[in-house]
Amino acid sequence: QLRVAHSDAATALWSACGEFDIATAAALGRALQRQFRRGPRDLELDVSAVTFIDVVGIEAVLAVAQQAQAIGGSLRLIRPSRAVTRLLRVAGLEAALTAAPAARGALAV
Repeated sequence: QLRVAHSDAATALWSACGEFDIATAAALGRALQRQFRRGPRDLELDVSAVTFIDVVGIEAVLAVAQQAQAIGGSLRLIRPSRAVTRLLRVAGLEAALTAAPAARGALAV
């Protein structure tokens, strides 16, 4: 499940919950891509309530991050859950994804 928590001229804050896998990744990716076309170029995605994420889910996040960078924007994963953090570590993506120490515990993508 995905919803917009806040949006202003500069940044949109979305929250995701539940499972982020082959069954849901495409829909999530499309929704986030639409956000970039319509509004702010910087997107924060709160993934604290994501209970499961697989490689397809991470690929969708990376695709959206690349799209954001292509238009001068950014994607940040906010408050990654254990499931998200674990997959990033297991997949060896910590080097590719810059961990940004921030007050809200963000992980920059």
